[in-house]
Amino acid sequence: MPILWQSKKKYKEAIAYSNQSLEALDSLSGYKLKHDTHETAFKIYNEIGQPKKAIYHLEQTMAYGDSLLNETKVKEIQNLQIQHDVFLKDREIQQNQLRLELLNARVSLNNKRLIYLVIITVLLIFSAVLLFFRYQSKRKSNIVLQQKNELISNQKVLIEEMNNQLEKKMLRAQMNPHFIFNSLSSIRYLVSTNDKKAALTYLNKFSKLLRQILETSVNVSLVLHEEIELLKIYVELEALRFDNSFSYTFNIDENLDLYQYEVPMLLVQPYIENAILHGLLPNEGPKKLSVSFKDEKDYIVCIIEDNGVGIGKTKKETKKERISRGMSITAQRIDALKNFSSQKLVTVEDLNSNGQSGTRVTILIPKDH
Repeated sequence: MPILWQSKKKYKEAIAYSNQSLEALDSLSGYKLKHDTHETAFKIYNEIGQPKKAIYHLEQTMAYGDSLLNETKVKEIQNLQIQHDVFLKDREIQQNQLRLELLNARVSLNNKRLIYLVIITVLLIFSAVLLFFRYQSKRKSNIVLQQKNELISNQKVLIEEMNNQLEKKMLRAQMNPHFIFNSLSSIRYLVSTNDKKAALTYLNKFSKLLRQILETSVNVSLVLHEEIELLKIYVELEALRFDNSFSYTFNIDENLDLYQYEVPMLLVQPYIENAILHGLLPNEGPKKLSVSFKDEKDYIVCIIEDNGVGIGKTKKETKKERISRGMSITAQRIDALKNFSSQKLVTVEDLNSNGQSGTRVTILIPKDH
């Protein structure tokens, strides 16, 4: 408005209006309006020839110009600071966003890992449970199989034992008739020679022996004491049969418990019979038979010794005779006893030396047969 009055050369009105504007601007803080108003007043006073006031207003114009410039610079600096702060904030926001995205990625990865871990754990637990039940099932199957195997093994052992017992009974059943037949042959011989007294004595002994055999017919084995008694009666009968042509002795080890151990019934009888018939009877001169029983750790040792013709002559004679059924059966019974021992159970020795002759038969009878 002062410029308008100035352009119309109305300086008085222009000065009045300029002063009013300056008074009004004193209470305001805007440097731009004050700068422009003082600049207008400078021009007016300069035109009307009032240099003093013109200089004043020029100084004010310059002062407000500097203030305006400072204010502008301050504002620019503030704007730059604001822009810098905004830039830093934007950068911080971006960094926070990146951190957040990274954190979300880690959380997502951890969630996936957790899911995988849960799945793997469930699979491991399931596998462990499956293996446990499979182990239990296999263990039960193994127990059942082991029980069946034990049952089969026990049945096999029982069957083998029954077979052994049956075989022993069959062999003993064959042994007894053979022995009885030999005894009856002896009685028939005595009767045929009209030796009634000897026949009667022999018959009494034989009846006693037969009674003992029948009483033990259900047993495969006999207590050693009973077996020795049977053997004594048998040797006594054979001595009677051959007119006491040979002498005999029974030697029993004092340390041997005759009532503790059992032996197969009449196992050694065929060896005694063989010693009498094929060893002593063909021999000339005194005939002696010795039967011994000894105790040796795991065995009962029976030794049958005679001073007969010896093994050489016996073999020549037996080639002309039929094979002894009693010895054949006894060989089978000895074979059955080999299941209880790894040693040779029967040993035959020729005692022919220095003009003497004879045979020794050693029989090992296992105690735990």
